[in-house]
Amino acid sequence: MRRWLVELDRERSDVEEFPERFPDGDIHAVENDGKVYLTGSAFDQFSEGQLVRNHAMGAVEEMCAIISLLWPAFRKPLVGSVYREDGNGGRSTWLLPVTGTLRIKSGDVRTSGGTEVTAPGGNASFDPAMVIGTQAGTA
Repeated sequence: MRRWLVELDRERSDVEEFPERFPDGDIHAVENDGKVYLTGSAFDQFSEGQLVRNHAMGAVEEMCAIISLLWPAFRKPLVGSVYREDGNGGRSTWLLPVTGTLRIKSGDVRTSGGTEVTAPGGNASFDPAMVIGTQAGTA
């Protein structure tokens, strides 16, 4: 049986809610080898992993709204890798870019060689390409 699988990534206590709460339907959750995946006939209309992932992200939002009402400490999982299983047990993986946020808080940093690296203006939000390196004791 051909099917799409979309991996859910988070702590076990969070992702185990999906197969328990959504065991069947057009989009449902299954557990396989200790990992939780979304699958179902709603994904069959798509031919590309990115489209499957986008559809899964919307479904996860709706599912998480329900779970968080039942368990307020629930943390929404990340939508991870997308797999396409063929009828012979083979599996293709779709590698998709993931967007994220990187937060950096910085100040003065000294290295053992005496080089000082300082964020311009002491601003904690800066472009790393704009970091100024000076020898200690020189201007």
